[in-house]
Amino acid sequence: MASFTNATTRSSGYKITAASDWNIVASSLNFVGSGTAGTGYPAVMATSSATTALTANTWTSISFTTADEYDTATMHDVATNPTRLTVPASNGGLYSITANVYASFFATASYPMHLMVRKNAAGSTSGGTFVGIATSNSSQVNVLGAGLNLHIETRLAAADYIEIWVACETTSSVALNGATYPHRFGLRWLST
Repeated sequence: MASFTNATTRSSGYKITAASDWNIVASSLNFVGSGTAGTGYPAVMATSSATTALTANTWTSISFTTADEYDTATMHDVATNPTRLTVPASNGGLYSITANVYASFFATASYPMHLMVRKNAAGSTSGGTFVGIATSNSSQVNVLGAGLNLHIETRLAAADYIEIWVACETTSSVALNGATYPHRFGLRWLST
């Protein structure tokens, strides 16, 4: 695997030239998104391959206990608070939040499903601060999974954490199916 160095900075007004600065630009871009622990800016992608039953009209928290795809700054712990992605102590700023959760088909009807993100909620669907919500419908086709996908940007302070919940408006239970389509939950630093 290639090694990356910290991003290089230049004084105001400096002009980048292909001859002298291409390697610096490429290295800086790699540093930003390397996904390697201890390098790059804070970024994590937690995953879950669990199947989780949903109860009608009830928010259900999602735990991410499968090995992370990457975690550059110890932002997620699969054993301690596996529902949380936490901002590192020295890296508050603007963050990108990504969540992808998949449900099995539901043969009898299609129902709205919702995915909610909250900040510093301590496991409570009404605690902390509401960040965002996404809505989709469950699928009635047995070869398709219904996906809930959310991408949002928000400001987070050092040590803030985010969690997600899913709910389905149905009279019978629907299952989140991480075994077929792994659920993903990501947090990535964008700027100060």
